[in-house]
Amino acid sequence: MQIFGDSIQNPDESYNQKCFQLFLLLGGEMEARLNNAVTDLGLTYLQSLILYAINSGRDNSMTVNQISECLPNKVNTSRSITQLIKLGYVMKERSQEDQRIVYVNITDEGRKVKKLAEDALKGQLTVNLPEDKAKELYDLFLLMLQNYTGA
Repeated sequence: MQIFGDSIQNPDESYNQKCFQLFLLLGGEMEARLNNAVTDLGLTYLQSLILYAINSGRDNSMTVNQISECLPNKVNTSRSITQLIKLGYVMKERSQEDQRIVYVNITDEGRKVKKLAEDALKGQLTVNLPEDKAKELYDLFLLMLQNYTGA
C-alpha cells in the first residue's frame, strides 16, 4: 500500500478512484501470490498459464499468436515460451500444410508439470470471503467488466 497509501485514505479522492487504486494493488498482490505458488516448480505464473492454454488447445497445440490471445501479459509470451522449450515442457513444430506457421506443442513432461502447477494454484484461486460477500464482489466485478467493455 506504499504506492497509493495516502491517496487511498485521502477524503478528497472519489471512491471510484480509491477503488481503482485498490484494484491495482490487489491485482499485484494476487499476481505475487500466484507466482509464489509455482516458484517451487521452477515456473512463473505466466509460464503456467501458457502450459494450461496449450494443453487446452486443439491437439495440445497452438501458435504463438493464439497463446498470446489467451494471456493477460502478452509482452513476455515469446520469452516465456523460449524458457519452456529449454525446460523441455513445450516444443515448436512447423505446420505440414504451411511452413510459415509454427505451432507450440506441450510435451509429456509439460503436461506433468502443468498438472502440478494446477494443484499448487488451486488453493490460491480464492477471494477468501464468505459466500455472500464473494457473490457481491462477483456482481461488482461483472458490472465493472460490462462498464469497461460496453457489453
